[in-house]
Amino acid sequence: DGEVTVREKAELKEVSVVNFPAYSEASVTSVREADNTNSKENKMDNMDYSADIEEVRNSVEALTRKFDKFGDAEVEPVAQFRSAGEWMKSLAQGNSDAKAIATRDFGTTVDADVVRPAWINKSLHLVEKQRIVKGLFAQSALPASGNSIEYPYAKVPTGTVQRQLTEGADLSYLEVSLDTATAPVHTYGGYSSVSRQAIERSDVAYLEMVLRHQTIAYANATEAAVQAALVATAATANEVELGGTAGAASAAQWLGAIIDAKAEIDENSTLGLSADFILISKDVHKKLSLIVDTTGRPVFAVNGDGSNTFGSLPINGRLAGVIDGTPVVVGKALPANTVVVASSEALVSYESAGAPFRLQDENIINLTKDFSLYGYMAIAVPDVKGITFIVDEA
Repeated sequence: DGEVTVREKAELKEVSVVNFPAYSEASVTSVREADNTNSKENKMDNMDYSADIEEVRNSVEALTRKFDKFGDAEVEPVAQFRSAGEWMKSLAQGNSDAKAIATRDFGTTVDADVVRPAWINKSLHLVEKQRIVKGLFAQSALPASGNSIEYPYAKVPTGTVQRQLTEGADLSYLEVSLDTATAPVHTYGGYSSVSRQAIERSDVAYLEMVLRHQTIAYANATEAAVQAALVATAATANEVELGGTAGAASAAQWLGAIIDAKAEIDENSTLGLSADFILISKDVHKKLSLIVDTTGRPVFAVNGDGSNTFGSLPINGRLAGVIDGTPVVVGKALPANTVVVASSEALVSYESAGAPFRLQDENIINLTKDFSLYGYMAIAVPDVKGITFIVDEA
């Protein structure tokens, strides 16, 4: 009666084996060879493909068994939201898939049915882009439980290793004293309240901006924590004097101080560390860039001509300079006159896998929805002598 269309014949263009079929009952029941008896290739080379077909059949059966264990209710199409704004709108509407993303730990899950949305990957990339100093040092996953982490460190050893003077003589005595230290686990996070009207009626770009600012704020907070831990080591780390004030020191004085700073790490590190980078604040970057020779030419390469230079400095990026073969990095929001030469293993940040996480809750009284962002992190310094501060001459 015009309400049902019956297709008695249709041309099937393509068939593909996929992880999640559009129809849950779809399955591969058999695989057969195409009839190529009249093809030119078959006439020229009559090969037996039965073994190959059997291999394909076995692979399909194995794939089918693998996905049979996942029921329809367990398969979460978490990648269906193209942006954070779309996710927030769906979350406000009570969408179950949106709720699944809010509680999914993408950092540790090994479920075969989980696909991390591209916009979450983008947010994590944004976090790491903001954390310059944290990225220079070693990073590790925070244990699943505990409010602090314990780590060993070696004290300055007593004695040394020497050549055995004669056969049977006692070896030289080397006492290695180990001790343990603890680093507390702290929570870093914040929340924003968004009205239901803004969620339901605003453009998705507005909602994405809310989450973007949350992400940047989390990155800045955790970056500041690592910076504070690094600056706090100044009392016990190595120290080298520049030989003049930072604004008046010559390129030769800077180069000499950096060489001495690297030597301090080589000689004093209890873990056998060596310098991996030079970290400077923005004001120091400016001072170094303005050092010129008697003819007014910069002594650190800033224009790429390679002439009359002691090294190079970052221009457009934060990690582009090199002095004495060691990368120079400009940190963000570091205290003025900061110059640190360090090994990447001297400091370690332990962060909960997959952080930052998101939570959401609704207030039915004032029609708002709260979105929070948080993560756990601890910071350890296993070898403070793997860090050298270059300071102005007193």
